[in-house]
Amino acid sequence: MAHESSRRTFLSVVAAGSAVTCLGGLSGCAAAGPTGQIAAGNISAIAEGESVAIAGQMVALFRDANGLWAVTTICTHLQCDMQEQGTVSPSELSCDCHASTFTPDGDRVSGPANRALDNFEVLIDEATGDITIDADVVVDAATRTAAPAIT
Repeated sequence: MAHESSRRTFLSVVAAGSAVTCLGGLSGCAAAGPTGQIAAGNISAIAEGESVAIAGQMVALFRDANGLWAVTTICTHLQCDMQEQGTVSPSELSCDCHASTFTPDGDRVSGPANRALDNFEVLIDEATGDITIDADVVVDAATRTAAPAIT
């Protein structure tokens, strides 16, 4: 019985230490995800077929022929930020923590993640071309914001 008791004590200490480490802000143990209004640059800076990871904001912006869309970069498996521990590219998002991969729309392709990434509303100021991502408004993965003609 002493062996079982010491094992339980050890596992309890390891679990508590892991929780404290994540709460302390260790890279890879991200918050729940992005929130609020996020400034995402200007429409002139993202060409069709490109993606931009918005540094420090846990979100990426993509553009195709139909417009712009934004997805969280927080993996749905264990909340690793794929900007820090993974890859965000125009063709996929991949998490280095446990090898989950997602399409640019946020759909799960492979790995232990069990659901798609959240997509957020994208707003474009038609006068200036400035882009804002509203991370408080989750939208369908097929939603695109048309790029206005800026003169």
